[in-house]
Amino acid sequence: MMKKSGAYALIPEGNNIFENIIVENNSFKKKGYYTIKYYDSVFCQPRMYYNKNDSLFYDSPDFKEINGIRV
Repeated sequence: MMKKSGAYALIPEGNNIFENIIVENNSFKKKGYYTIKYYDSVFCQPRMYYNKNDSLFYDSPDFKEINGIRV
């Protein structure tokens, strides 16, 4: 069976600032990191803050702006 691939945010464990965008299969693991799959409808880029409560990425740690737009 072929494993599905997709875009993932690579985030260091114990942190919520993501470091990199990777394209991998859904079983990818990297020691010291966790991955969050995201879709084209979600804006994210490195150095954004991941909010696990709504699965979105924000410009600042207070989760009030996405891509410069107040939410």
